Amino acid sequence: MKSLYSVTAVVLAVLLLTPAAAAADGPDADRLLAGLQDWLDRSTTLSGRFEQSLVSGAFGEGIRESGLIWIHRPGRMRWDYTDPEPKTAILNGDTTFFYEQDAGQMIVGTLTDGGGLLASLLAGQERLAALFRAERIMRPDLAQGRGWFLRLIPNMAEEAFEEVTLFLGRQYQLRAVEVLDASGNRVLYRFSDLKRNEGIPETVFDFEPPEGTEILGEGAAG
Repeated sequence: MKSLYSVTAVVLAVLLLTPAAAAADGPDADRLLAGLQDWLDRSTTLSGRFEQSLVSGAFGEGIRESGLIWIHRPGRMRWDYTDPEPKTAILNGDTTFFYEQDAGQMIVGTLTDGGGLLASLLAGQERLAALFRAERIMRPDLAQGRGWFLRLIPNMAEEAFEEVTLFLGRQYQLRAVEVLDASGNRVLYRFSDLKRNEGIPETVFDFEPPEGTEILGEGAAG
């Protein structure tokens, strides 16, 4: 089963950037991580838009995609890709669904340890300090407005990715996530128009593919 961040290029590039860079002063890494944890703890739901790009370690800049995201903490996420082609990726508990409209296929699986850390960051219950070692860094190329950058390195050996770089706003809100995998590929996710705690219908995380869709993976018949 593809991990949640790799099934989308998969998988969030630099579109509509503002010129402001992150502040050089401000909280240290531990305070930033604690601030993000508190912001997430107080965010039962999140919804908005995302923009995603993949930069391949071998081939340079690659695919760019965008769409809508819904998160209901803990344990539920939905990514609806609208451009350049329609796709849907859902996490509901430990079960993952990845539907490609053009291919007429849906892959059903279980969230693996390899893909679980990114899901834990956005929708998990585990404490971030138990999952990652944090370092404050400067990445003005990723800045959109004022804020700070935080690099997260998994505490446990992780085959799926090497590190995660976060761009946090002044209230410790998550503005962007860049994932570096073991092959040198970078996937950048930018979030905009985020709404917190406004309620998301339970049906958002239910997905019934169109009749005739080929079901693959753990949910396949036989």
